[in-house]
Amino acid sequence: MAAMAVLCIALGASAQTWDEWFRQKKTQIKYLVEQLSALRIYGSAVKKGYDLANSGLQTIGHLKESDLALHQEHFTSLLQVKEGVKDSKVLQRMNSLQTAIQRINTECRKRLLNDGEFTTDEKGYFAKVLNNVMKESTAIGQEAVLLTSDGNYQMADDERLKRLQALLISTEDLYVFLRQFRNNLATMALNRMREQIDAQRLRSLY
Repeated sequence: MAAMAVLCIALGASAQTWDEWFRQKKTQIKYLVEQLSALRIYGSAVKKGYDLANSGLQTIGHLKESDLALHQEHFTSLLQVKEGVKDSKVLQRMNSLQTAIQRINTECRKRLLNDGEFTTDEKGYFAKVLNNVMKESTAIGQEAVLLTSDGNYQMADDERLKRLQALLISTEDLYVFLRQFRNNLATMALNRMREQIDAQRLRSLY
């Protein structure tokens, strides 16, 4: 009887041990399944994140390329002069004044060559003044040509027109100065001619 009791106790203990072992294994298996599931979810999330990041980088790259193309197109367009600038009234007025300056300059030089009322030093000084005026006028004209020709300046139309307006003002100043200079030469020559006539009359009286 005692042996049977011990055997029953041993079997019971063994059965309890096996039962606990199976429960532990079941718990471990369940835990492993959960871990595997979690790893799958994590792996999926990582892949999605990578795909999104890669897609985002590609999108950024496309945007940069597109933005660069737009900038290049914009800067290229700034090198091209629109017809509204080439045909502007400002430029037409400037060209008209440039022609007038050239004509007055020629008139003044003829007076200096033909009139005997001016001394050699005076003629030299007046010639330098005319040369400086023509140099300034030529520089203004050259800049106007560059402003109204393609490929020279990266400027918007309003900037070109603003610069042309400034050149026009400078041209008008030159024109006004040169016209006054011509009038002064004519007045000086006329006064000296009258002085010579008066001197001759006085000499004839004595």
